Amino acid sequence: MADCFDNCTNLYNPDQADADCDGVGDACDQWPGCDDSLDTDGDGTPDCVDLDELANWECHQNGKKAYICHIPPGNPANQHTICISKNAVGTHLNNHGDYIGECYQVACGGSSRPGYGGTALIDRALEANGFHLYPNPSGGAITLELSGYLEQELSISIYNALGREVYRRPGQVQEEALLRIDLREQQLPDGVYWLAVQADEGRMVKQFVLAQ
Repeated sequence: MADCFDNCTNLYNPDQADADCDGVGDACDQWPGCDDSLDTDGDGTPDCVDLDELANWECHQNGKKAYICHIPPGNPANQHTICISKNAVGTHLNNHGDYIGECYQVACGGSSRPGYGGTALIDRALEANGFHLYPNPSGGAITLELSGYLEQELSISIYNALGREVYRRPGQVQEEALLRIDLREQQLPDGVYWLAVQADEGRMVKQFVLAQ
């Protein structure tokens, strides 16, 4: 294959596989799941692992915290955005394979795969009290366990894989620990979605699959 079409010019990769759709083949992808081609400051290090980019992802008014896409070891499908101390970012990048910025989905070969793109598809996410979402996958209804948010004003949004808001519950004080949302009323197609809980201190986003 001519170099001008080869996504790994120095390595043999006849299938040209590129799981994260960044134009760099899997065989030579130094940062799988990260957009290797995005290097805003031109220093040779992709933005998603460049500590110089932390200022663009600050998540606290004191400027000491930043957003990263956390990929739990052994459970990459459960990636989620968290807000952590800037001093801890390097450890997460080196030990967990995490990325600077927020998690989102990119379309690749007709399917959605985890990835990072430099700009957020979904609003900021803040891992504060956290919440649980079940069942996942869901057959049409989901339950949120919100005990960490009692007596707080919450708004809840659901986004599809394109980042379009498909459900919204306006802000109201959360008085019950459990909240059930019936998505069958929305007539949503099966697929991957994100549910965002917006509280006073920020937003926490979790991914779920709708399989009716």
